[in-house]
Amino acid sequence: MFVKKFTNLATISSHYAFGVDAKKIVIGVPKEVYQNESRVAITPDTIQRCIKKNGLNFVVESGAGQAASISDQDYINSGAKIVSAKEAFSSDVVLKIRPPQ
Repeated sequence: MFVKKFTNLATISSHYAFGVDAKKIVIGVPKEVYQNESRVAITPDTIQRCIKKNGLNFVVESGAGQAASISDQDYINSGAKIVSAKEAFSSDVVLKIRPPQ
């Protein structure tokens, strides 16, 4: 794997050290299924900041934030796309609180 060498880390914008364009990365957020788990891996505010700064793409499973009192509409308003569990787990990166069961 080719790794770029950077002399100044401040020059890194939307590219990671491995040369991957951040705008092509899809981050999935599936629903937590562990009993009595009310947390969600990421909030709409954080999604909005990540999209604004790096242009990342987020997909959130429908109902993922329900236990944390975050609606699907809040995620849509932040720039995320609401998808099925299968689509959320097939993302490039998956954010979870607990390991999948």
